[in-house]
Amino acid sequence: MWGSYGNGDGQFSGPYGVALDSLGSVYVADQWNHRIQKFSNSGRFLTKWGSYGSGDGQFINPHGVAVDGSGSIYVTDINNHRIQKFSSTGAFLTKWGSAGSGDGQFQLPFSVTVDSSGNIYVTDLGNHRIQKFSSNGTFLTKWGTYGGGNGQFYWPRGVAVDSLGNVYVADTSNHRIQKFNNSGLFLTKWGIFGSGDGQFSAPWGVAMDSLGNVYVGDMSNHRIQKFSNSGLFLTKWGTWGSGSGRFYAPRGVAVDGSGNVYVADTANYRIQVFGVASPDTIPPTISASATKADGSAYVPGSWTNQDVTVHYSCSDTGGSGLASCTGDQTFSVSTVSTTGTATDNAGNSASVSFGPINIDKIPPTITANARKADGSAHATNSWANQDVTVHYTCADSGSGIASCTGDQTFSASIASTTGTATDNAGNSASASFGPINIDKTPPVVAITSPANGAQFIQGETVLASWSVSDTLSGVAATSATTPNGQAVDAATMGVKTYTVTATDRAGNVTTVTNTYTVLSPAQATETLTNTVRGLNLPQGTETSLTSKLDAAVASLQQGQTQAAVNQLGAFVNQVNAQRGKALTNQQADALIQIVQRIIAAVTG
Repeated sequence: MWGSYGNGDGQFSGPYGVALDSLGSVYVADQWNHRIQKFSNSGRFLTKWGSYGSGDGQFINPHGVAVDGSGSIYVTDINNHRIQKFSSTGAFLTKWGSAGSGDGQFQLPFSVTVDSSGNIYVTDLGNHRIQKFSSNGTFLTKWGTYGGGNGQFYWPRGVAVDSLGNVYVADTSNHRIQKFNNSGLFLTKWGIFGSGDGQFSAPWGVAMDSLGNVYVGDMSNHRIQKFSNSGLFLTKWGTWGSGSGRFYAPRGVAVDGSGNVYVADTANYRIQVFGVASPDTIPPTISASATKADGSAYVPGSWTNQDVTVHYSCSDTGGSGLASCTGDQTFSVSTVSTTGTATDNAGNSASVSFGPINIDKIPPTITANARKADGSAHATNSWANQDVTVHYTCADSGSGIASCTGDQTFSASIASTTGTATDNAGNSASASFGPINIDKTPPVVAITSPANGAQFIQGETVLASWSVSDTLSGVAATSATTPNGQAVDAATMGVKTYTVTATDRAGNVTTVTNTYTVLSPAQATETLTNTVRGLNLPQGTETSLTSKLDAAVASLQQGQTQAAVNQLGAFVNQVNAQRGKALTNQQADALIQIVQRIIAAVTG
């Protein structure tokens, strides 16, 4: 190889096109130095010509270079939109072309090649076409339009012709090679975007050897690919870098009569030459990657709940090409490691291991239990009068627990609650608990008899009357001093209590106690006397009424029941006599009602 960055003899600033004459001399289009340099096939500098400009023999970014059978040199003068023709020593001979889209006009003429008849083929980059000329620049034909169909182009760059006159075009931005006959009839194509064998990323230069094999400068993949003239992939070499056999954006390619390949290693500012039968002692390369069943990437050592497929990518830069590459391997259970091997046709081999592969398809387990605020257990669908906390227990025997729902505390009823456990492989399980019934409201107890603070007369029959209700959990149990509808204690005198207790299903308790008093007939009569005195009656009326009550009290205290009844009857008669006068009807009725109760109590 030869060349370095610069503008001195044998230095380059963008070596693009490369061509060979029948004597083995090498011509290089030194684009950014705006010149052509000529070398021996060993890289010895011979001569140069050109400078920046638009005059005869001047260039603005020359790119393509080709040599015909008589040794004339053709150069694509890109930004002058023309072709210039020189002698082998650089003497200007002729030129043709101007900016435009008409026949014989160009929009950035890019590469040039010559067939065995001396016809010139030019890739007209900006017009997305091929133009064909005679050796003196006479327009002959053209073909191609912008597009991705057969015979269409998207920035065509490299062009080459085989011994039969077939034309091969590097259809750069369509990432393919197209083949035509010498009149432009489409014959075949190959290549798609990618980095695999037979795939391209911006194919640039194209060249033919004497056997009809096709060499392509696969620029953005930093390599050279070799094909049969029908597009069958044969071999490849090169990777990105600056070492021998490595490339940085290779563009121009040429092949001499011995099958040696000359490559314009553009961004390394040099020309590299590869022998036709160089021994291959370089092992192939192999790398491993893995995807899960859903197509997402799998990282070794991580956990997944899907099958894992390991894919091996193999390549060979030594020139002999790949002989074998381990195929995809799919795993359904964990494995410590797996190994793939690549072997080239020279017998060199390389291997790579991938692992560990951790696969867990078994969901974790999760259970739920609950406790009330006092620490006691709470069963599903039972009632509580406290906060209830649900606790989840999670376990996984494979990849391990990644997450487990934490404690959940509830202060009110809920139909159900659910917890989830997820393991490190992505499996999940859930457990529900419920319903959770919480009732913190005590039941309601209402005692209607005996009323709180009521007074009864000894011997009266007083029936117990009460009710209990609960709108949430419902009443579970009740107890009362006397059952509902039965007589309470009124046989003995004194202050007494009556109690009703209710418990709901949640354990809330309500106790209501009413206090009542049992009076003797005499005490009841004395109480009635005080009632009369509190009515603010006329003095004479009050005295008349109270005197009868006082007499009844005395009779009752002496055991003279009938006398007391008679005196009480006289009291009733006088009350009726005062009805509508000193007493209102309501007052009279109330007094008489009490007297009737006293009489009923003493007469049995």
